[in-house]
Amino acid sequence: MIWVILILLPVIVIAGILYYRSWGAVSFVHGTFWGAALNIIKIVMIDRAVDKIAGMEKDKAENFVRLQHLLRFALTGIVLVSAALLPNSIINIWGAAAGVLTFQAATFSLKVFPVKEENE
Repeated sequence: MIWVILILLPVIVIAGILYYRSWGAVSFVHGTFWGAALNIIKIVMIDRAVDKIAGMEKDKAENFVRLQHLLRFALTGIVLVSAALLPNSIINIWGAAAGVLTFQAATFSLKVFPVKEENE
């Protein structure tokens, strides 16, 4: 999933540069990087959570997964709200939203291009 995000990032950046054709593209690119960085952090968090719940009992594992999901949701909210509240010259809300949406595209890519298991 991280590779898909890293592949989509330059595509979105180039599209933003072509759309803005001005210095406004800098804040769009900045927002895109923030959104993509958030997604990479969320993927690492999911990977660590899956490893951690493997040895837990069911009730503790369910609560841990809920807490992790809430934390990832809050991090997404923090990035989007900060992009909305900061001046548009610093970070563009549309760039941040495009960066955040790379997570959904990466998730969809897992259905389209299945990943081999490590032990196969």
